Amino acid sequence: MKIIPREVNHTSDIVPLLSLVPKLFDQPRIIGVCADVGQGKSNLLYTLMNYLQTEYGFDKDHLYSYSLPIWTGEQKIFSVEELELIENSVIILDEFYLFLNLDDRKRVKQLAAMMQRIKHSNNVLIMCGLAHNFNKFISSQLEIKIYKQTTVKNLINGSPMKDVVVSYNGKEKGSTILKMGRDQALIYGLSGEGTGIMHYQMVNIPYLEQFDAKMALPDILTGEDRK
Repeated sequence: MKIIPREVNHTSDIVPLLSLVPKLFDQPRIIGVCADVGQGKSNLLYTLMNYLQTEYGFDKDHLYSYSLPIWTGEQKIFSVEELELIENSVIILDEFYLFLNLDDRKRVKQLAAMMQRIKHSNNVLIMCGLAHNFNKFISSQLEIKIYKQTTVKNLINGSPMKDVVVSYNGKEKGSTILKMGRDQALIYGLSGEGTGIMHYQMVNIPYLEQFDAKMALPDILTGEDRK
């Protein structure tokens, strides 16, 4: 799996998410996506998948997912055993906390070994969840951290996931919330251009209506229908 970077001219501090895809997927790593409920995590994941499929020809042999509600042609997985057999691929785990059964503290050593195997097998693993899902162990495994709107107090004290937010002094950070639109995200962990230093980068994310599973849900209150 190799993505060749394209030349992109940036004229703003906020850049398109897709312009960073070559950097995000240029080597085996583990990425975390964190946000409050209803802040567009799934749309971000579908945007990344769509770009990999349309621009780089990823198919079900090299693109895997768990718990995403809409199928886009990737291979679905349902167990850790399946996960450990994957090579040369991008793997997206929505609701990763349930998939990895992190309530079982005895599995920490096993999970640490598993994550090393995933990287050694030339994979990029994306784990998506809520703020309180990213405990100290999981946070320490993440090379790249991506935040949608997040309530700061829900992040676990002492975790690298929280430390990154606490250290951030951009205008999006308030006293209680890392606030941003659903079409935005904050990425930490990529090197700044020409500096080699870990960098915070705001990105814009296009809305992909065809992958909005909530649009298909019927209205609970429909006015006249309930009279």
